Amino acid sequence: MRVFSTASVLSLLVVALVPGAQAASQANAVEATAIASAASTLHGDGTYLFTNLATNQTLSFTRSTTLTNLYPIKNGSALQVQFSGNQARLSGGNGKCVSAQWQSTVGRGYDNAAVSYACAVGSGNLTGSATLEKTKQWWYILPSDAVLTTTANAELVSVLATQAAGKHNASTTAGIGSTVSHIVARHTGAIRVPDTCSQEGAWLASHPTYVLAHAECTNTLNAYIATHPSRLLKRLHAELARTLRRRVEERAQAQTFFIIAVDHILDQETRAIGSASLKTPGGYTSTVLNPWDKSDASQMWKITSA
Repeated sequence: MRVFSTASVLSLLVVALVPGAQAASQANAVEATAIASAASTLHGDGTYLFTNLATNQTLSFTRSTTLTNLYPIKNGSALQVQFSGNQARLSGGNGKCVSAQWQSTVGRGYDNAAVSYACAVGSGNLTGSATLEKTKQWWYILPSDAVLTTTANAELVSVLATQAAGKHNASTTAGIGSTVSHIVARHTGAIRVPDTCSQEGAWLASHPTYVLAHAECTNTLNAYIATHPSRLLKRLHAELARTLRRRVEERAQAQTFFIIAVDHILDQETRAIGSASLKTPGGYTSTVLNPWDKSDASQMWKITSA
């Protein structure tokens, strides 16, 4: 079982905190670690459309006279996504990146907007301003149905996120069994299942789709196939794996995501990109960053390959 070490948590703290920020609160540090473990990498680096669930508008970079703006519009353009681990950088292919902008208030400020800003210097195509705090250009793409868990379940959540991104392939009987187990857990949204199955392995082998509604029987089916490696059983299990993968793919097409700022996620409340636009310093039109609300459709985005 993979467990986040003290060093890894401290590393996350270093990434998310900026000079002068107050110490991270324990509550948001726990939530931030869970978000980090459940964040999706989609289908890897690529070009994607980000369409808001509430407004059906697309998050886009637009040009107005001499300004490059960032806000949702109808029939908008796609964004380029580059990952570093499971943190994402979103750009318009124009040297501009989606960046979290700080707003100073009486007392303590906070990130209130996602704005267009020159991409920080980096590797590959990441060029531009070297003065920006790079953490402001990193985002977590979190499935809206993700089950945020403690570190005890961190490995399982990570595996499920990988499966949802279509990166897990099984080439052996044992591998197929493992894949089915993960797909079933992802499909049902179950992290913990009942301890016992009411059916025998032989019966499950003849009715493999039964595990779709009874995830507790997945291990029983896998164990039976492991000890009865006939061609028929392998074929039945392969068919089940294909059926489950197809259902997961269909679900993924309808799946939505939150776009959560990495910047200040530890020392302040979690903030997510919303659907509304707002004016920001310099005359720019940008997109609001709201306190994360898991039930708010205006913070949910459909993400499709362009």
